[in-house]
Amino acid sequence: MQLQEKEIYGLIVIDRKEATVGFLNGTSIQLVANEESLVPSKHHQGGQSSRRYERLIEIAAHEYFKKIGGIINNAFMPVIRDVKAVFIGGPGSTKDFFFERDYLRNEIKQKVKDLFDLGYTDETGLRELVEKASSSVKDMKITREKDLMNRFMMEIKKSDGGLGVYGISAILQALEMKSLDTLLLSEGLNLKMFEYTCTSCGYHGKDYKKKSDDLKCTKCGSQVNVNSEEDLIETFYRMANEASTNVQLISEESDEGKLLLKAFGGTAGILRYVAGATVPQ
Repeated sequence: MQLQEKEIYGLIVIDRKEATVGFLNGTSIQLVANEESLVPSKHHQGGQSSRRYERLIEIAAHEYFKKIGGIINNAFMPVIRDVKAVFIGGPGSTKDFFFERDYLRNEIKQKVKDLFDLGYTDETGLRELVEKASSSVKDMKITREKDLMNRFMMEIKKSDGGLGVYGISAILQALEMKSLDTLLLSEGLNLKMFEYTCTSCGYHGKDYKKKSDDLKCTKCGSQVNVNSEEDLIETFYRMANEASTNVQLISEESDEGKLLLKAFGGTAGILRYVAGATVPQ
């Protein structure tokens, strides 16, 4: 079940020694290629041999840039319509030279949003590029996730508890009361909501588990008959729609997503008002 479309961004980090190409798919960085160049270092001796050597260096650099351009063109062009933007980074001026020349297809160059100065050109450089890009482009999914999780963390750190709430039971209660403004759900939340009838005391209840075999009556602990089941994320979305609550699905691959899943059980939210306060009319 895919609840929302992934956002795709093209990532390129490059200098004269190395280049790494990848995609940011939602909040996940996917490596396409890492290539080291065979361009020799420049030396500073004078004379005709030095000029010939410098020319050989530039020929080698041109072939290296052509190769990297080919890798990028082959990787990006099949999905170019889905790519929201392309970011290029690297140390020094090589990234500018590479972008300004004709190594990239025009369709890709038109998608280039920004160029960033970076310290690395390997996979670490891709992560550094995403960090720089997410600070300047506020509509990226990874940026929205960070902003919402930071806001939630600020709320729960307040002495009065603030507007932060977390845990499945607390979130369900807030949705029933229609007091939840924003719901944060982990993509890794793997539970179902069951409605059941107890075979012993006849109690009709609801509970969330991974599978029906784990169900027991919450009143007497006896076996139950399952009347209906629904993916818990679907339950949250339906209740959020009824409560006019904004929902943000958080990737379990990002740092924020890992924190949400491991520390808060995969659910968190920001209330419209502090519990006990007068509800705005």
